[in-house]
Amino acid sequence: MELKYAQEVKKYYRYLFSLPQSAIIVLLILVMYSLYALIFNSVNLIILWFVVTFCFTLILYLCGIVLNSPLHKLRRVLGFNLAGNMIALPIVLVLTFFSAKEYALMAGLSVFTSLFAIVFIGLNGFYKKTLLVYLIIASSTLLAYFMTYRLLLLNISIILVLGLLIMIPLTKKIIGQYSAVNLANLYFKYKLDGVRDLESLFYNLSHPHEVNAHIVIADKVVLLHPDIHFGPFGDIGSSNFPEILEEKLLEKGLIPIIFHGMGSHDRDIASYEYTVKYVDKILSVIGSNQDLQECILEKPFQIKHGLWEVLVIPFSCIVFAIISRNEKGIDDLPYSLQEYAFMKSISNKMPPLALIDAHNHELKENSINFNEVYTLVDKIIKEYKEKPHSISDYGIGYSTTTLSNAEGVLRNRISSIVFESDGERVCLIYIPGNNMEPSLRSRIIDKMRKYCDIAEVITNDEHTETGVLPGEIYRPVSYSDELIEGIERVVKESINNVNKNAKIYYGQVTMKLPLLRNNIWKLTEILEEYFKKTIALEVSYILSSIIISILFTIIV
Repeated sequence: MELKYAQEVKKYYRYLFSLPQSAIIVLLILVMYSLYALIFNSVNLIILWFVVTFCFTLILYLCGIVLNSPLHKLRRVLGFNLAGNMIALPIVLVLTFFSAKEYALMAGLSVFTSLFAIVFIGLNGFYKKTLLVYLIIASSTLLAYFMTYRLLLLNISIILVLGLLIMIPLTKKIIGQYSAVNLANLYFKYKLDGVRDLESLFYNLSHPHEVNAHIVIADKVVLLHPDIHFGPFGDIGSSNFPEILEEKLLEKGLIPIIFHGMGSHDRDIASYEYTVKYVDKILSVIGSNQDLQECILEKPFQIKHGLWEVLVIPFSCIVFAIISRNEKGIDDLPYSLQEYAFMKSISNKMPPLALIDAHNHELKENSINFNEVYTLVDKIIKEYKEKPHSISDYGIGYSTTTLSNAEGVLRNRISSIVFESDGERVCLIYIPGNNMEPSLRSRIIDKMRKYCDIAEVITNDEHTETGVLPGEIYRPVSYSDELIEGIERVVKESINNVNKNAKIYYGQVTMKLPLLRNNIWKLTEILEEYFKKTIALEVSYILSSIIISILFTIIV
């Protein structure tokens, strides 16, 4: 499901949030005005064009300051001016061949006016104070009609009023107290200015739900199955849960490996405040002797089932099963699988089975036979029950290193842990990042075969960079010589540092947290529907403004 919406949004994302530097924008605006001067070939017309477009740009800027909206920054309103001039240019150019230049100017300014209305309402939101300011602008334009350029100003004032009317369908409250326009406004305020009002919406959509974190401390490595999803994006909700926790654990001299469990954005914590509380509670358990129990490493093993591969790392207190799918990848398997795994493992009188989505291969097609995955869970339990658990000796090694600039690696840090048991070596490589490009997993595993009997690589699929990078939704971990060299380095260091006397401890954290649950998918579906309606309305509005200006030239 996430893949579908990512593809939909990506088409528009780069145009919404990628602006060049102010000096470049000003230079391009001057080029645009020069082109209009060549087209109109009239001092009066080019002055009129400049005055009207400049006034609308200035009004946007001043209103941004008064209303404390994303339009309070000059670069953004200059971007509007440039976009308005670029969109109006082909219309003006075409109409100059079929009508007087004065009428072409009127049509072009009509388009510019309609874009002004769309940007004004979209970025300021549809609130009482916004409506009041908008009506003042429309009224002022109408009053100016009695002084000069009566036909043009009457045309502009009608288009401004039409813009207000055409936006009314988008003011219907679709989620709680929020309309589609105001939802977009909340996102723009967060994206452009870091205003966190969006979290209040997510919190209102959330439901309290009990989550259970499973913690294994293996020597100086913390293996954490947190039972939440790291989203939705940026630093909203639980997106930067891994970053906060990693920083605090590293300060304590511990190496964090934070697993991505089952579930998707339905498992997002709705607010940053609760995310911090959850981190603090986990840290208190890690630092407490009385909340931890000693645990024993059992024999790790690997299962293959069709394209599916599972690395099972069992302890006497908890069993971790890391799930990968060759060639096609996986992305956020449903939480119902985890519920099934817990139920089946308990009924089979074994330690709780915690499923981990490896996120080590971008999803290539959004079709997964979930019956196969349930069968896979049954197979994990069956093989665990049949295999001997005890091992005569074991060792644990670990290492972490920083990279300079490996693409997709968050915080430029990678880590590894090595389990040695009865002469067999299992290597697990951990890369904080949002999934991995196809084929990278197999290249890493092939490289590690000379060091390990079994090797696996995982990312935590965190969303701190989702929706914040200009021109792209997210950036997966990608191949680079530096990454491969870094992985080889941490694995070799882990092997060299194996501790045969490593102690293992297990702890659990249970906490009631506000999760987005299925409301996040309802919100996404509603926004997708209203996004299409909005585009249709705005295109019809721009076309209507052109038609109105043409009718004016015919009738008057």
